[in-house]
Amino acid sequence: MPDIRQVNPGGLRLPPEREGGADNFKLTSQYYEYGESIEAMPPILVIEGANGELQIYDGVTRATRAYMTDPYRNVYVEVTGAFPEWNFDFCSTVEESVGF
Repeated sequence: MPDIRQVNPGGLRLPPEREGGADNFKLTSQYYEYGESIEAMPPILVIEGANGELQIYDGVTRATRAYMTDPYRNVYVEVTGAFPEWNFDFCSTVEESVGF
């Protein structure tokens, strides 16, 4: 059974290969297609590390768009794996990448 949770996307950790945040082209395309709506947005795929920290596995742009349109809104994430020995503290968050 999938582990689906509601979390604030601003606190999600970015993967090291996407430490700069969302791809601007993809972000613009998503705004054009969906605007501020997250109704049909699939869950963001994450992995859980030490201290319950969640790192995005798939969905950096979706998480960024959701956070930028409403920083207080929660989104659905699907936890695809738990690795309690992995520490994600060195990775920036969606909130830090957006800058507000």
